[in-house]
Amino acid sequence: MLPVDLVDKLAQCAANDFVTPRDNSFHWLSRFTTMVVVGLALELPELGYELRTIARECIPYFKYRIITRRGFEHAAKVIAFVGWMLIVGGVAGERVEEVNVKDSDARIQECSDAKVQAATLEAGDAAKSAKTAHDEADAVKGIANAAKKDAKDALAKAQAAQRELAHAESDAAKAQAIASNALRKSTEAESRTERAEHQADEVSKKVETAKSDVAVLQSLMSARRIIDTKPFEQLKQLKGKSILTYSTYDDEPRTLCGAISSALRSTAQMNAMGGCGAMEIVGPGIIVTGPDLSESRVVAKALSEAIGVNVTPVPDSPTGPNRQTGNPSLLKVIVGPKGLFWFEK
Repeated sequence: MLPVDLVDKLAQCAANDFVTPRDNSFHWLSRFTTMVVVGLALELPELGYELRTIARECIPYFKYRIITRRGFEHAAKVIAFVGWMLIVGGVAGERVEEVNVKDSDARIQECSDAKVQAATLEAGDAAKSAKTAHDEADAVKGIANAAKKDAKDALAKAQAAQRELAHAESDAAKAQAIASNALRKSTEAESRTERAEHQADEVSKKVETAKSDVAVLQSLMSARRIIDTKPFEQLKQLKGKSILTYSTYDDEPRTLCGAISSALRSTAQMNAMGGCGAMEIVGPGIIVTGPDLSESRVVAKALSEAIGVNVTPVPDSPTGPNRQTGNPSLLKVIVGPKGLFWFEK
């Protein structure tokens, strides 16, 4: 049984769409950024006019070679004023939309946490049901074993009675009837045992399914991180080798990239450089590239085991990731975004 507050939270999440407002806020944020860029561009004519005036007044060579027009000065100031207005409006709009994006992210995270908690509680209830079913199966199995033993004893007594008291056929028939009844009860007990075991297996399967759902949901909603540093010890064979680290502009890839760089220096004792500098990367995921594909594969395998996600080694290519780094002779770790969905391996 789920808590009342958790049920209310899940109902609220189901009744509201927090993703669409967040996407709209991102859309308007990009528009306001464009307004700021356009406003800065409109400031250029006035700056150019001022620089020409300064050059004409301060440098004798340009005094009679640069001609300033009064009408152009007024037009440049008007254009600069328009640009200033666009900058002010764009900066104010960016501030408002950033607040909206953070609010939507907080609501989405609350809904995600509520779903994970609900799945965890349901998995715990299923585990308790499975334990109860197993206990009942063990009890029924004990009854069946006792019934089998009684049946064997009854048959033995019947056979002894037939050998010793051949004239007492009626007594032997009664003993056989008792034995037959005991066998029937034993068969019924075995049938109940099989049904209980079958129910226990079904409950166990449901428990495993619930645990799998919880693991997948946690993987979707949580950030990537280093879960085990032992795989980095495999890279001590590359001790002292230089390796560059890059990431995108987003916080999650940059945080993960910093943790990878630290582990490469401290555990693998490699010369990690680059400082997770931001760069444009096409496509999500983590890749390792360099002049030696075998070294890239060794580093990719260690990162994959340490983080719990697939890390791709790619060959060095003028059209590949190296075209943005300018260091084709070094190993590189490039951390991209998670993408819309991210599954742990």
